[in-house]
Amino acid sequence: MDDIDSPDPALEPILALIHRLASTGEHSRLLQELVDLLPDILEAERCVFFLYDPDNRRLRFKAGTGMCEQELDSPLEGAVGGKSVLDNVAVVINDPRLFTKLRPDLVDDQPIRNLLSVPVRNTTGEVVRGVLQVMNKRRGGVFTPRDQQLMERVTERLHGVVKKLYLSQQNRLSRSREPGWREQLLTPLGMMGLAMAAGLAMAGLMLWLG
Repeated sequence: MDDIDSPDPALEPILALIHRLASTGEHSRLLQELVDLLPDILEAERCVFFLYDPDNRRLRFKAGTGMCEQELDSPLEGAVGGKSVLDNVAVVINDPRLFTKLRPDLVDDQPIRNLLSVPVRNTTGEVVRGVLQVMNKRRGGVFTPRDQQLMERVTERLHGVVKKLYLSQQNRLSRSREPGWREQLLTPLGMMGLAMAAGLAMAGLMLWLG
């Protein structure tokens, strides 16, 4: 029986990739190359990465095997990735009948037979910032404890990169919620300012006419 705690040379190209691109700040490129490389190492068909958006309780798609970043997201409730986030646990589903209880996060024209979902945590392991998933073990296989351990080792080395992506996402969402000048005028302070400006303008006009 294999010792799943033993070093695994399969991780070497992944760790080299993370080290090379994380140091250059090419975080989006790192994720894309990672999801393209992991399926070959785990003998799976696909891999996806979702970034967690806690304000809206959704997972935001960031990278996928053979896919470009797009506006694709998944609500937490009732989803495999949602369970990984909310319970801070890895989820393995090798029986497709179980997808009636927990739906896959990536829904497209390619059927999902089995799935391994692993949370990407912060350095303390207490906060989940994203989810890494592999799908469809090749040759009719199933995901094993070794597969899960390999994925967890990968996610442990992603926390720095994912933290930067997470903070960037939250800043972008915060800016998108800031009211524009039209919305600001409709606030109580904005309306008061408009009234004061109108009053001053009227007073100036009366002085000019007098």
